[in-house]
Amino acid sequence: MSSPSFHIETFGCQMNERDSEIMAHLLARAGYPPAASREEAGIFVVNTCHIRDHASQKALSMLGRLRDWREAAPGRVLVFSGCVAEAEGRALLSRFPQADLVIGPAHLAELPALVAGVLDGAPPAAVVGTSDARGVPEAPTVAEGIRARIKITEGCDHGCTYCVVPAVRGRERHRDFNEIIGEARRFAGSGVPEVQLLGQAVNSYGKDAGPDRDFPALLRALAGPGMPRRIRFTSSHPRFAGAALFEAMKAGANICPHLHLPVQSGSDVMLRRMARGHSSAAYLAAVESARRLVPGLVVTTDFIVGFPGETDGDFAATLDLVRAAGFEGAYTFKYSARPRTPAAGFPGQVPADVMGKRLAELNALVDSQGRRFNESLVGSEAEALVEGPDADGRFWQGRLASNRLVFFGRGDAETGQLRMVRITAAGTWTLSGELAGKKEAVPA
Repeated sequence: MSSPSFHIETFGCQMNERDSEIMAHLLARAGYPPAASREEAGIFVVNTCHIRDHASQKALSMLGRLRDWREAAPGRVLVFSGCVAEAEGRALLSRFPQADLVIGPAHLAELPALVAGVLDGAPPAAVVGTSDARGVPEAPTVAEGIRARIKITEGCDHGCTYCVVPAVRGRERHRDFNEIIGEARRFAGSGVPEVQLLGQAVNSYGKDAGPDRDFPALLRALAGPGMPRRIRFTSSHPRFAGAALFEAMKAGANICPHLHLPVQSGSDVMLRRMARGHSSAAYLAAVESARRLVPGLVVTTDFIVGFPGETDGDFAATLDLVRAAGFEGAYTFKYSARPRTPAAGFPGQVPADVMGKRLAELNALVDSQGRRFNESLVGSEAEALVEGPDADGRFWQGRLASNRLVFFGRGDAETGQLRMVRITAAGTWTLSGELAGKKEAVPA
């Protein structure tokens, strides 16, 4: 009898996407093939995010809708994983009796054995709980596609008052330095042109290991011979964004000149309430230093609008910081109270309509700056990693080292190539262009 196939639906951040890659590899290695479609799967994994209420509710809604899928054929296995699974635990089994397994992020390695147990008749189970001793769950290097992710840290020590990550992913743990270097080298040898380093505060890597094993040292090592053509990283914390990091970015020809540096607010009052550990002045000084040291740097950020107690003056300070920093883009969110976070009980919760107006005003400013930056690129040439055809199949989609998307005529480009593109037009978030000449394809 053949083993059932699996399908994974992922909600949330790139850390979750990497966790889904790990689970897919572990299941395939255990003899469970990927399903041709979600309807044909015998094992369905819903991998969840608990950082934003919207992502959490979407995942729970999907779990509810999967009751019919679970009951349509005997022997199907429904798994609920990720941060919501960790936060809710066994309570999910009572709320959603169609679920067979609830598994937290620290227990990914146990997934194949747990699935095998359910197939053999084991009762529903919740396997949750974080442990600092568990390290960073990883899978052996698997070269697929044009971009690979390497999780270099797991968990977080920073204790921002709005964030549930420490509760659901545990304290910060770092992977071995040489293990990361070896994995990146294997990806490069397999023809993967771009590698992305992941962590909740990725640049805090090696913070207690000394200058020979910290994050700038890691970037320097990844810029050496035999490494991927591009290295990028996300997300960074301002407390670890200094000259050493920026010098390493400048020195590495393959280190992408893109710094995603979440600030969350421009108000020092809000930053203290958020327990961010930096001031607006210190943040702006870091951005100024980064732009001075790294040629062609693009800086993007995150904002939370409507944090408890945010006044009109606090929000005005955020707008001032956007202008002063000159961000080329930002992810913006309305504050949503998360269980098990201090801010959920803070006084001064901001009304939804006020948050909506502030978010619209912030987005308008960020969009105008993003468009101005894009317009400044028209007429220039830049190297794009060809990601493949766009959704309609009419154009190629490429990504600049700055992380900007550019769409250009199909021509003779191929997925995975690095090609020079001439920028011909600009939108708020994307660029249009045309091939400017041939460039050597990334080796297969």
